[in-house]
Amino acid sequence: MNILFSKEEVTTSSKWCQRSSVTLALLLLILATTTNCAEAWSLRTIPTRRRQQQQQQQQHQQQCYYRTRTQLQQHTSSRRNFMTIATTALIVVAPNVATTAAAIAEDINPDKERFIACRKDLRDLIDNYSDITSKGGGDAVRNTLGTQGVNSNMFGIEKLLKSLKFEAEDIVEYVETMEDFNAYYYQADGAAYQSMFVEHSSARSTKESCLITAKGDLLQMDKLMNQLAVQLNL
Repeated sequence: MNILFSKEEVTTSSKWCQRSSVTLALLLLILATTTNCAEAWSLRTIPTRRRQQQQQQQQHQQQCYYRTRTQLQQHTSSRRNFMTIATTALIVVAPNVATTAAAIAEDINPDKERFIACRKDLRDLIDNYSDITSKGGGDAVRNTLGTQGVNSNMFGIEKLLKSLKFEAEDIVEYVETMEDFNAYYYQADGAAYQSMFVEHSSARSTKESCLITAKGDLLQMDKLMNQLAVQLNL
């Protein structure tokens, strides 16, 4: 069956198709333009967001850095102030502590005090030797030396001198001097003891000669004791 269209219908249809094509082309053009704009906006937005994030991170890092630096400066300043105060206090207190410690050390060293007392007793015995021996003879000398009785400061002087050797500036010289002192100590004691019985023996010595010999030994003891005192800073 053949369908026939009039000339007007064909013309109308042709115009409609042309309009539709133009409309479709415009729609496609608008769609393409919109897509391009969206992509362009998206591309611009992504770097901008990244930039913002980076800037925020940098700001945060800078804040942390300044905060840490400030705390460190405060800590350093506090530590410096503390060290200054501590050092000043140490400088002020140290001399007093040293002086106090030295005083305490001197107070709690009875051996040195006893050494001084022994030295004084020996000097008194020498200075008053004639009076002492005229009244007490050799017994009086031995009482002072501590070889007879236990009441004298010089009783056990050998042990005393030995205990002080570590206080000496030169321990070798101190020990040598101490040994010489001990030798004269025993000689003085022996001469004083001999003076007590010489009259009843066949020896040619006399009481007076023995006491003179004892005094000579005492003088040597005094000389050596002065040297020991120097070693002990007394």
